[in-house]
Amino acid sequence: MDYRDITFEKDTTFLVTGGAGFIGSNLCEAILSMGYTVRCLDDLSTGKQENIDAFLDHPHYTFYQGRHQRCGDV
Repeated sequence: MDYRDITFEKDTTFLVTGGAGFIGSNLCEAILSMGYTVRCLDDLSTGKQENIDAFLDHPHYTFYQGRHQRCGDV
């Protein structure tokens, strides 16, 4: 089974915490490639800006720099 075989409702939005890290950024890329919306949350303490730079102009991608304790409604 491939991750592309998994489907969700077409208007599903995913929150990826730690999305600027190696695993998180690859997860963001996979979700976007499947046509879903991604909200990425990372404080960049260990994640890297360059891991997510390619997504910043994507219409279904939003980056929030911060920690989950201080985000409020994302």
